[in-house]
Order: sequence, then structure tokens, then C-alpha cells
Amino acid sequence: MFNKMFNCDMRCTLGINLKKCFYTFEFKEPYSEFEIFLMNNCVKVPTAKLNRITLRESYEKWCDNSNKKHPNKTDMDKLCKFLDKYFFKDYFNEGTSSYHGWYGVTIKENILKGTGITSTLCKKIPICKVHKDKPDEILQEWDSQKEASRDLGIKTSTLKYRLDNNSLFNDLYYLKKKSEIKISPNVLN
Repeated sequence: MFNKMFNCDMRCTLGINLKKCFYTFEFKEPYSEFEIFLMNNCVKVPTAKLNRITLRESYEKWCDNSNKKHPNKTDMDKLCKFLDKYFFKDYFNEGTSSYHGWYGVTIKENILKGTGITSTLCKKIPICKVHKDKPDEILQEWDSQKEASRDLGIKTSTLKYRLDNNSLFNDLYYLKKKSEIKISPNVLN
């Protein structure tokens, strides 16, 4: 049921008709414990990311529900090496934190919550350009990171990096998420 609903949504999102095997795991029998976990709890999605912490928490929960022994560090290392064979491993940065993880896979329940399918570059997060000397004065505004990157002629990944690291742009202004700008009462008048 989940995959049928999800496949329909992804076809609409991507604009193409993808085969069921694109989202599901098709391992040969006999299945290992890791393969059973992936088939039951994970989904393959091109824009998804999965970090080690989320993987560990989900795997521990699955072990508890399946009456399996709780995984130790060696078990988790084996699962991570197993994922390395199938997915692109990378080091992710989000704000001030960073973590190791994989692209192209996520936990099913995260998809249902709305996480894991939409990369941060595609979310509709309003972006503003502010002068370096007047950080509470908005010079230009965009509805999304994608829109801002297009208008500024830079890659979305460059824009995201500059947002996350509060980098000065063209020696004159900063790009900020609108939610981070504190507008003083004088500017509103």
C-alpha cells in the first residue's frame, strides 16, 4: 500500500513513470537480517538522505519489535558497510552540525512525516539579501533557495553553503533565511 501511494507521488514529483524496483529492495533469498530490515523499514528515493544516528535508532526499534538481540557497535558497523555497497556515502553538514550518511535511502516513516524526500535546497524557505552594515534592512527577498540561486546566478549548493556559514557575498551583503532576520522597530516605520 505504502509503495503504491509513494510511487504515484514520486511520478508526479519527478514527472516520469518509475518501476516499482526503483523504490524497493530486491535481494535474493535467503535474506540476511540487514536485508530484511531494509525491505521492511527503508525506501530508496533519489533525494533522500539517511544518517547513522537515524539508522541506528530505526534498526534498534526494529530489533526490539522483531524480538532480535539489540545491535552492538560491530552489528552497526556491518550494517553501515552493507549500505556502503548500495548507496553513495557522504559527509553531510547542516548548520553547525555534521554527520556521516548515505544518499538515496531513508526510513519509510520519515517519508510519511515529510522528511527525507525533499532536500533542503528544494524547500520553500524565504531567503533575503541584507547589507553587511545594516543586517536588519532587507535589500531583496525570494520565496525559496532555488529561486534566489537562479536570480543570483549561483548554484543552489553554493547558496546553501553561504547561508549555513554566514558568508559575505560580493563583499557587500549576506544571504539570510528570513526567519533569522531580526527587524528593528525603526525599519518598520
